[in-house]
Amino acid sequence: MANVGELVDGIASAALAGVEAQLRPDGAVMPPTMFILAEDLDQPLLCSLGCRPFYPGADAVAAITAMGIAPAVMAATRIVLTWEAQDLNAALAALVNPAGSALCVLDAQLAPCDVLRYHPLRMRPGPDSHRTGGVIPEWGTPDRIHNPSLPDPIERLLHRWRDGWEPASGEVVNDAVIELQTAGYSIRFMER
Repeated sequence: MANVGELVDGIASAALAGVEAQLRPDGAVMPPTMFILAEDLDQPLLCSLGCRPFYPGADAVAAITAMGIAPAVMAATRIVLTWEAQDLNAALAALVNPAGSALCVLDAQLAPCDVLRYHPLRMRPGPDSHRTGGVIPEWGTPDRIHNPSLPDPIERLLHRWRDGWEPASGEVVNDAVIELQTAGYSIRFMER
């Protein structure tokens, strides 16, 4: 098994490839997605969690905040959270600046030590964009920001995880997973 730092690098690379693969055909981006890790295990990646569909505004804040439940009950020691900056602004009914498009990859540890990998993104219309909405992504120079200022729902998610962190029984974890799935979150556990 690669060390956890290499695993986080791999998740970040996969997120970039995933965004690019989604943008090209129809211009869509993936919802906020979290990768939950327990660094003390031989295979530290426990699962991925995709945000449920939401309405802009308060529902988006609630949906993203609730994602913090899963790493709390799973006693995760680290999470990697991905989102597209302007898509999140639109979800929060905040000012959208197309020039500020970027894939954000937040590497957060249980003891607050957060690193944001900021991958600027310029989107130009694809050859069939008039029919499909597809775009061609052009990546700018990435940046790493230590202990960044984060959007409010991301901060809330982190607080929910860190403040609620407690090793839970399998039944509590199972109940939390079922509740999240019933609400529309997508959860994919890694094979052990």
